Amino acid sequence: AYEIYEGSSCKSFLQTWQECAIGQNEDVFVNASGDQKPLENEVSAVLELIAGLNNTECQRAAVPFLCQYVFPLRQCTNGDVYMPSKEQCLYVSTKVCTKEWQ
Repeated sequence: AYEIYEGSSCKSFLQTWQECAIGQNEDVFVNASGDQKPLENEVSAVLELIAGLNNTECQRAAVPFLCQYVFPLRQCTNGDVYMPSKEQCLYVSTKVCTKEWQ
């Protein structure tokens, strides 16, 4: 199921990504069903931790990865879901955020 993203933690990233990938940035549709608040609260807490890191390269890679992983974009016209790739996961976990990932 898909619904409009209701949060604020990932809104800027999701709108920018959606505009680039799909060509529009009005309502952001994510692959979710049910209450988004618990996920939003968890993401917000992790983003606060990431913001406090002394590793800007990790911050730049982890925020988009986290937002796209937890709130995958969904194109409402054809149902395509945009999840982060395995390569993105490996890049974040083994290259730029190795110490933080453990």
